[in-house]
Amino acid sequence: MFRPHGANAAALVPAVVFLHGGPGGLSPRVWQAQPQHLANQGYAVFAVNYRGSESYGKSFLRLDDRRHAEVILPDILAARDWLANKDWIDADRIALMGASFGGSLTLHTLSAEPLSFVAGVAHVAPVNWISTLEIAAGRIGPAIAWQHAEIGHPIEDAERLRRDSPYFHSDRFERPLLLAYGANDRRYAKHEIGEFVASIRARGVPIEHLAFAGEGHFIASKQDLIELQRATLRFLEAWLSE
Repeated sequence: MFRPHGANAAALVPAVVFLHGGPGGLSPRVWQAQPQHLANQGYAVFAVNYRGSESYGKSFLRLDDRRHAEVILPDILAARDWLANKDWIDADRIALMGASFGGSLTLHTLSAEPLSFVAGVAHVAPVNWISTLEIAAGRIGPAIAWQHAEIGHPIEDAERLRRDSPYFHSDRFERPLLLAYGANDRRYAKHEIGEFVASIRARGVPIEHLAFAGEGHFIASKQDLIELQRATLRFLEAWLSE
């Protein structure tokens, strides 16, 4: 938990549930630039380690194998409820945010439970698990077996992966979204991201789509990282303001 200075029952603050990447992954108890910057700007940030996170033992790590959406969604909603019950949090101003796997979980949550958060921020997030796994098979060869074991097989698990992929459920989104990608990210089908954004925008739902030239799956340059954080902060200020 990153708690802003001065947050108390007489000075309620907005909050962000922050989802780490994966599958696996961890939000460790160390300094983290993005959550710390948001806390410095007055946002509480709850970096929750949902089921399937590392460092809690093998049984915990495997709890979400081939069922990440159905297992992790209750944890995300429980994190929101835990925050909402804090006497120094404004329960009406809680957003959801994640990157990569955490970004996909963000989008899945806001399609499965459209009104569960005020807004969503997803950085470098897969929107279609079927095509993402197909692309990964060509990129990483035999190593794809571990992704099949954790996420699923694009043919054997197609029905579930389709259900868990935001790309196929753009009609369900109701809350404002900010999406950001590296223009050279080879993990996803770029046309699907464009179609996803266009479909949501056509329904009148506010959505921002940022593409950083020269960047891949990980936004690496200092200037782009600064701009990404500025854009994220502007978005949160716009939709979580009092």
